[in-house]
Amino acid sequence: MAWGVLVLVDISAMSVSTAIFFLAYGVALGACAYGLLRLVSWTRAPIVLTQLITLGLAWDARHTNAPVAIALAVVALVALGCVLNPVSLEALSSEE
Repeated sequence: MAWGVLVLVDISAMSVSTAIFFLAYGVALGACAYGLLRLVSWTRAPIVLTQLITLGLAWDARHTNAPVAIALAVVALVALGCVLNPVSLEALSSEE
């Protein structure tokens, strides 16, 4: 979501569409986070996918900007650890 706001600073046709995409993705991830708080199981998949993409970005950025790559990797791994924790998996299971 922050990236979408930053892209809006540089106004062009491509940047506007990119900003709209990232803002919508940020809102969707916020809705998924709210769904996790309400223990809705399907919200786990988009969050896991986003963290895996973030790990890929961190791997790609490891040579050009190591501190950012480390920060991205740590946040993604912590989020994956929380979402894929056995306690979380049990809470989000569809069985009552």
